[in-house]
Amino acid sequence: MANERYLVFGDESGTADLRDDPYFPVFAVAMCVFEETAYRDIVVPMFENLKLRHFGRPDAPLHERDIRMRQGPSAGLRGESGWREFAGDLSDVIDAAPFAITAVAIDKRAPSSDPLQAIDPYPLCASIGIERIERRLTSSGDGRLARIVFEGRGRKEDRRLRADVMAFRRVLKEQIAIQPDMEFATKAAGLIGLEMADLVAYPIGRSVIDRPQANLPIEIIERKFLRGQGDQRARAGLVVIPR
Repeated sequence: MANERYLVFGDESGTADLRDDPYFPVFAVAMCVFEETAYRDIVVPMFENLKLRHFGRPDAPLHERDIRMRQGPSAGLRGESGWREFAGDLSDVIDAAPFAITAVAIDKRAPSSDPLQAIDPYPLCASIGIERIERRLTSSGDGRLARIVFEGRGRKEDRRLRADVMAFRRVLKEQIAIQPDMEFATKAAGLIGLEMADLVAYPIGRSVIDRPQANLPIEIIERKFLRGQGDQRARAGLVVIPR
C-alpha cells in the first residue's frame, strides 16, 4: 500500500577504513527494512518471545559478537545443546520475520582502477544502501521511508556520519527530495531492529570473503535480500565495491 510507513535499522561489520586487514578484509553496512506495523505487532513480539524462552527475560540484549563468543546472555545457555537449540531458534525467527535486507560492502582485497582512498567507506556504503531502499519503495509504490536508525558511535562520529550521508544522498538522488534524517541509538537502547542489523552484518561480511558463518546461515539472509520486481538473484540486495 502506498501509505505504508517503513523503518530502516542499520549497523556495520568490520573496520570503517580501507587498510589491509588479513583477518577480516571487508567493511559491510547492513540495513534491515520493516513495514512499521509489522515491526511493532509481529517482529518485536517474535524476538521478545525468543529471548524469554532462552534467557528468561524479553529484554535480554541480543548481540552477534556475544552469541559468537558465547558471552553475555549466551554464556548462560545450557551447554552445547542449549546453544545449538538457541542458534536454531534464532535462525528460524529471522527466517520467519517479515523484513528485508539490503547491504553494501567494500572488499578490501579487490583491486580497483579507481581507488576510494579519499572516501570514508561508512557514509558511502550507508548512502548507497538507503538510496536503493528508497528507489525500491518508490518504484513499487509500497509506501514511504519514515525512519532511519543507525547504531550510534559517539556524538562527534554520528554528526559527521549524518552530514556525509546527506551529502552523498544529494549526489545520488539528484532531484529526488531528501527523505528522513538519520537517527542514532546505542545497543543499550534495546531496539530489536538494531539488534537484527547487528546479527546479519557480520555473516554478510564473512560471505563476501567466502568464510561461512555458522551462527546464522547466509542462505537465510539471502532469502531476505531486497530485490527488484522479478529479480531472482540470491544476492540481489548485496552491493560489493572493490577497494
